[in-house]
Amino acid sequence: WSYMHGQDPAGNGAFLDVGMLQASTDDFAGCCNADNTSCPWSTVNCNTANTKTYLAPKEAASWKKWVKTTADLKDFAGKKFKLRYRFSSQGSSANNFPGWFVDDLTVIGGK
Repeated sequence: WSYMHGQDPAGNGAFLDVGMLQASTDDFAGCCNADNTSCPWSTVNCNTANTKTYLAPKEAASWKKWVKTTADLKDFAGKKFKLRYRFSSQGSSANNFPGWFVDDLTVIGGK
């Protein structure tokens, strides 16, 4: 998957923003379930027996540039699972920027 942070790194709290990919076999139970769009960071970054979170790198060099990122989903091989992207601004200031963008999701499976 590819992503791009849209926020200006000079803004307050710019490096507090966190983007992530999550995979789950149980509809994200206990991890801000699929119906909850707003939840505390402690449950956004959730890893359980059935859900795994992959954080997007956020080095300054990646701001306003597309960055290719991979996640090894081997724990979900042979299972039916859901994927979702989440974004947490982590703060109450500097939230008037675009946030982040995700593009070109490719899932490759093997036998």
